[in-house]
Amino acid sequence: MFRPGVITRNYVNGQRLKYANPFRFFLSVSIIYFLLQGFIGFFTSSEENLLGLDIKSPREAPLDSVFANQTPGIFASSSKLDSLKATQLSIPFYFSEAELNNLKFLDRHTKRMSLYFAYFYRTKEKNPITALNSLSHNNTFKNRWLYSRAITWYNILYKPQAFVDFISSKIPFFLFFFTPFYAFFFWLLYSRKKFTYMEHVIFVFHIFSFIFLTMVIFRIPELIVGSDFFQSILFLLVGPVYFYLALRKFYNQGNWQTLFKFVFLSIVFFLSFVTATGLFVAASAAVY
Repeated sequence: MFRPGVITRNYVNGQRLKYANPFRFFLSVSIIYFLLQGFIGFFTSSEENLLGLDIKSPREAPLDSVFANQTPGIFASSSKLDSLKATQLSIPFYFSEAELNNLKFLDRHTKRMSLYFAYFYRTKEKNPITALNSLSHNNTFKNRWLYSRAITWYNILYKPQAFVDFISSKIPFFLFFFTPFYAFFFWLLYSRKKFTYMEHVIFVFHIFSFIFLTMVIFRIPELIVGSDFFQSILFLLVGPVYFYLALRKFYNQGNWQTLFKFVFLSIVFFLSFVTATGLFVAASAAVY
C-alpha cells in the first residue's frame, strides 16, 4: 500500500516465502471487492450495481413504436399471407423462411433478428424450438442461436441491471487474462533491463491488486458519506501517482525516463483496455 514497487522487486529477487502468490492475491482481492459490493447492495436495496453505476430499466415501450422510426418498407411484410401470419401471432410483421433466404446477408439477418425480437416481446417464449415452430422457421442451430440472441438483446434493453451485474462479476477474470497482453508493452519498453516477461506480469498484477485493495478500503467511508468521492480520488490521483512511483522504484530509472514511459503505458492501457472491454462485452452478450 505505501511502498510502491517494493514487493515486486523483493519477490523477483527471491523473497517468496513472506509474500502471497501475486496471481492468487490479485484474484482474491478483486473477488472480495465484488463480494463486498454485492453484500452492500443486498442490504441497502439501492439501485447501485457492482460497477457503481446507476442504471434503471426503461419502461417497455409499445412494440409498434420500437420500429416506428425505421426506414419505410424495411420491416413491412411483403405479402398478404405474411400480414395474416403476423396478425395471428400478434406481431407487427412476419417473414417466412423462404422469403428471408432470398435476401442479401445483412438484410436477411436484420429482418430475422427483428422478427425474433418482436415475437419474444409479444409472447415471452424462451424456448427457441417452440418459437421457431410457431414462426414456421427451420429448427437449425443458427436459428436457435439467433432467437436466443434476440432474448439477450431484449434483456439488455429492458433489464440492463442484470446484464451489468453479469459483466461485473467477470471483471476479475477479464483483467487476469488481459494482464499478459498489457505486460508485453512493459517487456518492450524495458527490454534493456534483465527482467523476464513473467516478472513484468507480476508487476502488473501487483498494480491491479493495489487498485482493488484500495477500492475495498475506500468502500466503507464512501458508504457512510453516500458519495463516490474516494474512488474518484483513487482513479484520478492516488492510482496514477502509485503507478509512477512503482515504475520508478521497480525499474530504477530516472524521473524523466519514468515519466515518459508512465505516459506511454497509461495511453496504451486506456486504448487497449477500451478495445478489449468492447470485445469482452460483445462476447458476453453472445453467451448471456
